[in-house]
Amino acid sequence: MNDRAPASRPGIVTALAIIGIVEGILWMLCGGFGLLSNAASLAAGHSVFGPAANEPPAMTIVGAAESVLWLILSIVLICASVAALSLRPWARRVLMPWSAIAILYFIVQFTIQALWIGPHSIHVMQNVRGGHPAGAMARPLMVGFGVAMLIALCTLPICFLTLWRSEAVVAAFEPRQTRDFLP
Repeated sequence: MNDRAPASRPGIVTALAIIGIVEGILWMLCGGFGLLSNAASLAAGHSVFGPAANEPPAMTIVGAAESVLWLILSIVLICASVAALSLRPWARRVLMPWSAIAILYFIVQFTIQALWIGPHSIHVMQNVRGGHPAGAMARPLMVGFGVAMLIALCTLPICFLTLWRSEAVVAAFEPRQTRDFLP
């Protein structure tokens, strides 16, 4: 029989779990919208955002795939964050590799946006506006916004990877059963 005292939940666990739930819900909404809009574009055979968008089908397929991965990441984040509030040991074991996968996903997504989708959008913008200088101004804005988003998106996973390695957090999720070693 195990009579160990329940572990207390460190404040950093509560804070990151709540942030994880909120971010996960927001990410799920964004991923759902992305999936629906890309699926509608594929079904219609053209961009649902109008003829000016003129997206190649491959871009729409990549967008749909990104949205599916985004939804999976958000659902895992929500479930594990809720479990973390109850100090379920599997929550920490899931969120640590989730964090590494999420960071890798965000870097790949940023690269796709910066090297393919962004330049295509700028090209379309310049063609629609007849070579308007706004197209030239858009590149630094898109890159700056993309870098800011990459940093913002990676912040929570980095916090999980760094702050949840502390002895207090590990002990809260997986308390030692010292009573088993007493005579």
